[in-house]
Amino acid sequence: MDKIIAVAIDEYQSQNISNLKNCLNDINSLIGVLTENYFDDPELTLYHKPEQTTLSFLYNYLNQEIRNTLDDDTVLIIFAGHGDYNSYLKTSYWYCSDSDGNDPTTWFNLRDLIDFFTASKAKHIALITDSCFSGAIFETVRGGGINALAKKKSRQALTSGGIETVSDGIAKNSPFNLTLIQVLSSYDKQELTFNTLSEETIRTFSEDSRQTPQFGALSHTGHEGGTYIFRKKQDNKKLAISEISLRLDIDPKIKIEADCKLPFFNDVNHLESNFINIYVQQLGYSIINEVRKYMVDDIDYAIERSEEIGFDSQISYKIMRDDKNYLSILIEVGQFFGTAYPNYWVETLNFSFDSVRKIQLGDLLDGDAKKIIENVIDKYSESDCKEVLKKCLTYELINDLEFSLIDKSIFLYFYKMLPHALAPCGCIEIPYNEEGFQI
Repeated sequence: MDKIIAVAIDEYQSQNISNLKNCLNDINSLIGVLTENYFDDPELTLYHKPEQTTLSFLYNYLNQEIRNTLDDDTVLIIFAGHGDYNSYLKTSYWYCSDSDGNDPTTWFNLRDLIDFFTASKAKHIALITDSCFSGAIFETVRGGGINALAKKKSRQALTSGGIETVSDGIAKNSPFNLTLIQVLSSYDKQELTFNTLSEETIRTFSEDSRQTPQFGALSHTGHEGGTYIFRKKQDNKKLAISEISLRLDIDPKIKIEADCKLPFFNDVNHLESNFINIYVQQLGYSIINEVRKYMVDDIDYAIERSEEIGFDSQISYKIMRDDKNYLSILIEVGQFFGTAYPNYWVETLNFSFDSVRKIQLGDLLDGDAKKIIENVIDKYSESDCKEVLKKCLTYELINDLEFSLIDKSIFLYFYKMLPHALAPCGCIEIPYNEEGFQI
């Protein structure tokens, strides 16, 4: 199993640590290149929200993720954020979202990460870290043929600099990230070893920069002289979409089956992937945060009730339309928390590529929005649903009405406005040529 664990920290609680602006962009750009060119179906986990990037969270979950690997697994860990260095202890650190820049006990010690690598059963582990002072973790690397290297265990790292500060970048990506993406995108051989990736990144990196990327093996971690290998996809296997998993991360005493799968879009053709991925991730986390809040508000009830009956929280997606004009994403949410009925509703994200923007229903209507929607309810909804749906409508609500686009029609979703008993009334389909619609 190929695993990618990505951590991006732009926001810091402490006033003595400045916020960054490009870490999530960097991570999304790099994941996009990797999943487009090298990975068919990786297990992909991204941590970037403040509550997911605290010292306690990162320590526990990186330990768990790396410890639970199997013998044939390959693990790629990517970090973008602030770092620091203790010259007395000769140790590199990451700043976490809750770190205090004046208190090293609140920093993530990279020696702990190396200990996790040592205990892991995984065949290959590689670390790419774009942070200050991250280069104090290496021993020298050795060569060898690809087949021999692939059979031996490896524990390697590539960092954006040595024991020095590094740039977050002026535009959307850091200089290190841009160089890394350039190498991964342009490499034309079938197999790219981690050693070669690192060497090419260093060779390609601007000579005018004040930082110098470094790479090497991680000493005393079980490294046996092997190397992580990126294998190019065949052209007919390239996918525009990969999957990302989001964790619920609530009290483990709550018994809940939880699964959150969301799309991750690669840089292909018309797709502005970073712009879209951030919207998708924000929506996914907003749903998850509501579940967390519900559980925390009455934690004792949640623990007791889930023991009795078992809770369930599922988030899945469908790509309804993806062409040169529109991208339409349907997010389906199903939840059961011990109530009389399970909850089901949908969220939608729709993008127009004429000017690369997120669109709302009002952008597709030409005329009095309320009258247009009332008219299509009369024409296309079931007879016993018409009056119920009309009562839901207000001018303020219409622009927030969920909708999806397919080739020749548009779906309107009323699920969030209706009680469970009226859920069958929650969706109507309307042809594009309907009066008042401009698609």
